[in-house]
Amino acid sequence: MNELDKLESQIQEDVDKLREQFTNTRDLYREVCALLFFRYGITPTTNKLYRLVRKGSMSVPTEALSNFWKELREKSKTRIEQPDLPDDLGNMAGELMAKIWTKAQFAAHESLTTLRSEMEVKATELLAERDAIASSRDAATLKLQAADDKLLEQSQSLKELEQLLTSSEAQNQALEQQLEQSIRQQEELRRAMDMEVEKLQGSIKEIKDRSQNELSQLKQEINREQSRAVDLETELATARTSYINLQEQNKTETNTLKAQLGDLRERAGELSGKLQLTESSNAQLNADIVAKEEKLKELIVKLASSGKQAKNWSERIQEKKIRRGIRVGKR
Repeated sequence: MNELDKLESQIQEDVDKLREQFTNTRDLYREVCALLFFRYGITPTTNKLYRLVRKGSMSVPTEALSNFWKELREKSKTRIEQPDLPDDLGNMAGELMAKIWTKAQFAAHESLTTLRSEMEVKATELLAERDAIASSRDAATLKLQAADDKLLEQSQSLKELEQLLTSSEAQNQALEQQLEQSIRQQEELRRAMDMEVEKLQGSIKEIKDRSQNELSQLKQEINREQSRAVDLETELATARTSYINLQEQNKTETNTLKAQLGDLRERAGELSGKLQLTESSNAQLNADIVAKEEKLKELIVKLASSGKQAKNWSERIQEKKIRRGIRVGKR
């Protein structure tokens, strides 16, 4: 920081201290004039005073500066007219004060001229700003009128939209009623399908139990026939082989039927989550159920046939026993 900057900083600090002591703006400007002139030896000017204090209008520092020079002139005149002051010293002091006064007046006039120029520039800028504001106001007026027209148009559009909304709400209400009715119908259809599926599962379980009972009875008959035909091992082995093959076939078909029944249950479960596809799914499901029932009937027929076949084998074995017994008796 150079000496000039340090001086300006010190002056500003002193002015800030005076600002705390003097709340009246005129008194503050007067004290700042005395500070500059007597402490720092700087001739105060209007611009410098305003730059340091920054309070009030520009007329306040001008008036304060004028009063300062007037008061200084009066005080200097009093000191010069002291009776005990020599004439030559009084003349020298008077000349010195005259020079100081002249310079001060010149500086004040220069400051006033500068201020006047600044004010004229400011006035020109304000006039230009006023014209710009007027132009902006006219443009804003046009925009406001256009906005009013647009608002009127939007109000008309809003009324049309409100009418359309009212009509749309009525349609939505009707659609909601139709949807509720459709949901009730689907719920009734779902309950009916659940009942049908339960009935179907009961029928399938009954058929399965009957098949297992018949198969158990068949095994018991075969066991009895095996205990009775100890002496006919060769023929019985042939019969047992045929029976085992038939049993494996029946077991395979039973397992297939169980798998198909499991698939059928899975499809019946999926049916409850696909109400919108009930018509097509029901037709396919009914066809599958009919096919499975036909297959189950065929299995029952086969089981009955296997029972008959086992019975035939038993009768044949019995006949052979009787024949062998007769032959032994004849011998």
